Amino acid sequence: MQSIHVRFEPEGREVTIAKGSTVLAAAQQAGIPLFHPCGGKGICERCQVRITGAKVPQSEREQQLFAEMPKPDEWHLSCVTSLEQDCTIVVPPESTVISSADKRSLGQDIRYDDPVYTKQFAQITPPGLDNGPLRSHTEALAEPFGFDAGDILYSALMDLPHLFPYFRNSWDVTVVSDGTSVFCIESGDTRSRFFGLAFDIGTTSLVVSLVDLASRQILGEMCASNPQAIWGADVIARIGHIQNDPQGLDQLRSAVLESLAEMVQKICRQFDVNPLEVYAATFVGNTIMEHTLLGISPEAIATLPFHPVFRHEWVGRAERIRLPINPHGRVYVSPVVSGYVGGDTLAVILATDLDERDELTLAIDLGTNGELALGHKNRIYACAAAAGPAFEGGRLRCGMRAVPGAISSVRLGDDVEVTVLGDVDPIGICGSGLLDAVAEMVRLGIVEDSGAMARPSHGVSKSIADRVIGEQEHALEFLLTHDGQRPVRITQKDIREFQLAKGAVRAGCEVMMEEMGCKPEDVQRVLVSGAFGTHLRAESIAYVGLLPKFPREKIEFIGNGAMQGSRALLLSRSARERVRRLKDEIHYLELSASPDFQERFAESMLF
Repeated sequence: MQSIHVRFEPEGREVTIAKGSTVLAAAQQAGIPLFHPCGGKGICERCQVRITGAKVPQSEREQQLFAEMPKPDEWHLSCVTSLEQDCTIVVPPESTVISSADKRSLGQDIRYDDPVYTKQFAQITPPGLDNGPLRSHTEALAEPFGFDAGDILYSALMDLPHLFPYFRNSWDVTVVSDGTSVFCIESGDTRSRFFGLAFDIGTTSLVVSLVDLASRQILGEMCASNPQAIWGADVIARIGHIQNDPQGLDQLRSAVLESLAEMVQKICRQFDVNPLEVYAATFVGNTIMEHTLLGISPEAIATLPFHPVFRHEWVGRAERIRLPINPHGRVYVSPVVSGYVGGDTLAVILATDLDERDELTLAIDLGTNGELALGHKNRIYACAAAAGPAFEGGRLRCGMRAVPGAISSVRLGDDVEVTVLGDVDPIGICGSGLLDAVAEMVRLGIVEDSGAMARPSHGVSKSIADRVIGEQEHALEFLLTHDGQRPVRITQKDIREFQLAKGAVRAGCEVMMEEMGCKPEDVQRVLVSGAFGTHLRAESIAYVGLLPKFPREKIEFIGNGAMQGSRALLLSRSARERVRRLKDEIHYLELSASPDFQERFAESMLF
C-alpha cells in the first residue's frame, strides 16, 4: 500500500498515511481534533481546511461553498476529501474542537475562605523501639496532622511503604485531605504545587478553568465544542441515540471523556502544571450531561414525568471518569434540581447569590438549554427553556463559539461595523454578534416583524442595501464581511434559529413571573450568564424583545456564571452545602405543563 506524507499547520505535526485516506482520518491520526458534528457525513460543512503544496480537486459543492473565500481552490471539507499526494493542511481555529480562551476568566472573584481541600506538611518521626508505645507507620503519620489512622484512605495507604522507607530516622510528609480523610500522601514539602480544575459541561460547549489551590488564583480557562454534537445538537436527539443504539451511551460518554482528557492535558501544558499536581475537579452541567458523564442513562428524562435517575451530588476518584490528573484526586459532580434544571443552574445561583438576596432577582443562563431562576432568599422558581444552540453559534451558517475570529458585535450605519474577538480577521459569528446583527436588521427594516428577511426599500445606504443578496425572496442573505475577507453572512435560516431561541427564553420568563405573581417592574436585577452573555448589548436585547420589558439599567452581564459556580464548588465547603440545600428548596416549573406556554412562545418569536 502506497503512503504519503502530510503536515498540519499551525500545530506543525506530521503523519504518514495511506494514499487515498481522508483529511479527517489523517487529522485523527495526527491528534488534531477537527470539529465534525455531523459525524463525518459531509453535511454540516464545519470541518473546513485549506490544502497547500498539492492540487486537490474540489467537488462541485466545495466550489460553490468556497467561491468567495481567499484562495478558494485551496479550501476543502476534511471528511469528504481524499489525499493522493504529500501536502500541507492548514487548520483554521473554528474547525477544531479545542481552543484556548483568555488566561484570566471573567467573574474571577474568589471570596471563599472555607476550603474543601488542603495540603499540610510535617516532619514525622517513624515508630521505633525507643520512642513510645507500639505504633504503625500509619498511626505515626496521621497523628501530627490531627487525623486518626483510619482517616487515611486505603488507596493512599498503599503508597506509604514506597515513599517512606522504614529505616529512615525522619520523614518529610505532605498530605492532601478533604477535611475528613487523607486521600494522597507525598514525600517532601509539595504545598506550593496544588491545583484543581473546575468544569462547565454544556450541551454545545465544554469549559475548564485551572485554579491554583495554594494561592487561590485562577490561572486560565479553555473551551471546546462538545463532541457529542455528532449525535445531535440538543440533548433530546442524544437521548434518542441512546435509546436506538445499544452502544449509544458508551459512545456519548467516551466522546466527552476523551475531549475532557485532552483539555486537561492541554491546559496543564499551557501553564506548566504536571497533571499529577492536580488533586481535585468539579463538574457542573445540565442533568443529561451529568448523567452521561457518569455513564448513567438519561432516557427517563425524555418522557413524562421527566425525572432523572439521581439528583444528589457524586464524589469519587478521578480514575472513575478517566480524568488524567492525580489518580487519587477527588471528583465532585454537582447535584441537580430536575430533569431539565441541572447543576449548571445551581452554579449560576451560587455565582449570583440569588438565594441570599433580599431583592427580587432574575438569573438567566443563556445556552443551548436556557435555564432561568427567579426569586430571592425566601423563594426561588426555576425552569428550562429549550433555546437551541443559536446563542452559542450552533446551527448558524457561519456560526462559531465566542473565540478569536468570531464577530461579537455588529453596527449598521452607512456601512457595516463589526467587532472581532482577538483582534484578528473575522472567520465567523458568535451568538452576541448574531443578536446585534438581527437587532440592527430589524431596526433598518431588513428583517420584518415576522422574521422574514426583505430587501430594504428606503432609509438605508446603498452599501447596506447591496449586502442583501440572493435570487429568491424567501432565501435572502445578508453579507457582514466581503471584499477580500472570508465572507460571513446571516441567512434566513439563521434568523429562524434565533427566533426559536428568543421565543423560548422570553416565554419562559413570562410564565415564571406569572407564577411568582410579579411584573417586569417588580424585578430589581436581571443577571445574564453564559458565554453568550459575555459580549451582549442591552440595547440589542431590548430591540429584538429577547426578554420582557425590563429597564436597561437593571440588566447586568456576568460572564460564565456556571463556571464561577463550579469554581466555588471546587474551593468552598459552604458552597457545596448551599447547593445540597437548594436542590430541594427550589420550585421547579415544567413549561410544557403550562397551559399558555405555547401561545406565549409563538408571540415571543415576533420582533
